[in-house]
Amino acid sequence: MKLRTQALNTFICLTCLLFSTLSFSEIQKETFESILKDISPDETIRVASIGELRRHIKNIQPNNSKQILIVIEKGEYQVSRPIVVDKPRVAIVGASANPQDVILKGKGFKGSVVGIFDISNNHITLASMTLKDVANHLIQVRAEKSASYFKLTNSILLDAKEQLFKVSGGKSGKKSMAGKITFSYFGYSEGIGPQFYIGGIDAHASENWLIEGNTFENIASPSKQVAQYAIHFWRGSANTRVKNNTIKNCDRGIGFGLGKANIDHIGGVIENNTIINEGLSLHRFSDVGISLESSPNSKVINNTIELQSDYPNAIEYRFPATSNVLIKGNKTNKRITSRNGASGVESENDTSFNLFKESRYWFNKTKQKLSN
Repeated sequence: MKLRTQALNTFICLTCLLFSTLSFSEIQKETFESILKDISPDETIRVASIGELRRHIKNIQPNNSKQILIVIEKGEYQVSRPIVVDKPRVAIVGASANPQDVILKGKGFKGSVVGIFDISNNHITLASMTLKDVANHLIQVRAEKSASYFKLTNSILLDAKEQLFKVSGGKSGKKSMAGKITFSYFGYSEGIGPQFYIGGIDAHASENWLIEGNTFENIASPSKQVAQYAIHFWRGSANTRVKNNTIKNCDRGIGFGLGKANIDHIGGVIENNTIINEGLSLHRFSDVGISLESSPNSKVINNTIELQSDYPNAIEYRFPATSNVLIKGNKTNKRITSRNGASGVESENDTSFNLFKESRYWFNKTKQKLSN
């Protein structure tokens, strides 16, 4: 299966060759082994069909206190309706360190399958699989049911008509707590999305989530208006940590909050992320790299942003509710701007940085060092 992850894999492999003695496959293997160690199951079940997977989830007791691991054997599986995970302490993991060895797919943007996984309980883990081709969201975590402590790692999410990953909320005041999404790929295989109402991770009513070490690519609108963010936490979210992610050729990078509200997001940190927009002619609605909107007490620290599009700002903080924010140590080739009455501190930022020039310089220096 050929995916646009090839560029990512090449980058990771190059990094491995320059700075590590491990190959990419060895790193995947170590990641997979750490996933299994982290799960530490009391019971392990192996399945080779979606029907088996549904039956085993259904048979778990609602008050389950054991850690149950369900391993999906290698293969490609057609999903006819969302797999509802409504029992606690369940880990569903592909049988291989390579997430392309286990594929769960819907029936495309216009098909009848709205999603692959629907999560409504606590301590659910998904790992080492590819999810693709649905009409809404590949994964939906329900904050309106207080689904918390969710984990996604070492996975590929491709081609959803709306947001690839969704944390839905409601008016109940319930929250999704302490989720974690790591070392996964989010993108569109045709190089652009099917409509403007798309995004990578889109989360409401979420607190203390960690988004780390992921790659987002081609989350871009084909028409009408700008797409949503690659990573977006808003509508009652707080204390989000977004660290060490790579975002390439997406309309918008990372957002906390949206619009002029009393408070839409509180606190959190956006740190050490790399955001690149090559200004592709196919992507006509490219926008900001990082934005804080009605998000007080947030920090944007040590990010690298290279925007070759026409949009003038790399980082924005907007609206009066956005106050006491810190924008520090970021390297960009575009402006860092306060808009619409926002306030904060800007410190030690470099807005004349050229990522491509610096990358070539460090690559050549490292290659020279290795040859000596």
